[in-house]
Amino acid sequence: MFCIDATNICMNLSVLVYTFFAWSASCLSALTQLPTLIAGRQTGLKELGDTPLNFVDVPPMLVSHLIKELLEHPKDEMCKAMMNIWKLNTETMGVLLNTFELLESRAV
Repeated sequence: MFCIDATNICMNLSVLVYTFFAWSASCLSALTQLPTLIAGRQTGLKELGDTPLNFVDVPPMLVSHLIKELLEHPKDEMCKAMMNIWKLNTETMGVLLNTFELLESRAV
């Protein structure tokens, strides 16, 4: 996750970039959808309380179960940095995922 900042450099050098994601496919699916969910929001997600969020291919998840920094105001520096990391993950040539289709067929 922390090496993702080198993605732009590699792309400028025409080096193929893949990322490795050691968490579940469901987690990857939810996290890569967060930048779209947060884009344009005027308030932080924490104001939604325990409202369930519906992500594609992932069971509904309560807002309060997200990473604390993602609940803050979208203009918060930590929230912006994390959103940038997840956005860069979607711009690589692919993601190597630590899962099996039999375990997470809904997300894979």
